[in-house]
Amino acid sequence: MTLAKRGAIITALVAALLVGVAASGFALTQSAAAHTEVALTPTPEAPAGASGQATIMERFTQDGLQRVSVVVEVSDLSVLSSYVLEGWLVDVDSGYKLSLGGFTTDDDGGGTLRFQQRMVNFSLYDKVVLTLEPAHDMDPNPGTPLLVGDTP
Repeated sequence: MTLAKRGAIITALVAALLVGVAASGFALTQSAAAHTEVALTPTPEAPAGASGQATIMERFTQDGLQRVSVVVEVSDLSVLSSYVLEGWLVDVDSGYKLSLGGFTTDDDGGGTLRFQQRMVNFSLYDKVVLTLEPAHDMDPNPGTPLLVGDTP
């Protein structure tokens, strides 16, 4: 193999290596996480002093989906034992509501809901809503809203 041919091969390998490093950097950039805090405002139906906050983490995965984590924390929101709280993501335009699951509060009215899912388009959701639901509720629709917050 001639010296010129070896030089061309080395140049091609270095170029391929640089393209690979650049592509890796692009993939790492795509997987960077977005972190958002959403204050949840009490509705008139909420007990006096009730408050809450939702922490939303979004990260694009290698397959192009969004890995979404929502943590809802409430305080001073005691509910009767025959009721539970349920978190929702709401798309105002379509009216679609995605349940994040239910939870109960402790004796001081504090509680935490954790939700994690891979999604195609999380940005469709406009609101985080926390509702009061009867325990063992079979109705798939949201109950009485107690806390509401706008997603970014």
